[in-house]
Amino acid sequence: MAARSIVDAANTSREEANELVNINQKAIAAMNSANYQGAVEILKAALLKHPQSALLKRNLSAALNNSGMTALKNQQFNKAIEVFQHALSLNPESKPAQTNLGVAHYNQGLFLIQTDKLTAAEEPLKQSVEELKITDNNELFQKSLTAYLSVLKKLNKTNLANTVDAKYKNGSK
Repeated sequence: MAARSIVDAANTSREEANELVNINQKAIAAMNSANYQGAVEILKAALLKHPQSALLKRNLSAALNNSGMTALKNQQFNKAIEVFQHALSLNPESKPAQTNLGVAHYNQGLFLIQTDKLTAAEEPLKQSVEELKITDNNELFQKSLTAYLSVLKKLNKTNLANTVDAKYKNGSK
């Protein structure tokens, strides 16, 4: 059944459809065993052979998102950001990847604040505000906005802080 729906959706032969199903099953098995990098490799190789496959792109985006979460948990912020951006390039509608990209920038900003690098923290926090404003997670957006405004004020950028605050007055995005 799954092979038939891929054939219908992608105008591929039954043989190609069966190949896509097998590839996706292997990738899903890798993801289910937390081998996200293995899933990424399987899907990247398959996408080279089937560059128009929306299913491969969506699943690669999901595998990349999981891989990015691993990097984020290990405080590898630049790697996580790069991986989430790649995931979004394959599936721009991925709400998890969009949210996680904002969270990665937010956590990077907080880390920089904790290491007394306020000037360096400004840009990732600004990015997190922009990325989280388009998600459904208002709580994360508000935390990010608060941190960004705090950094701007500590850097004596009061006018910019007031402008940003006015832009998002009353928690509106």
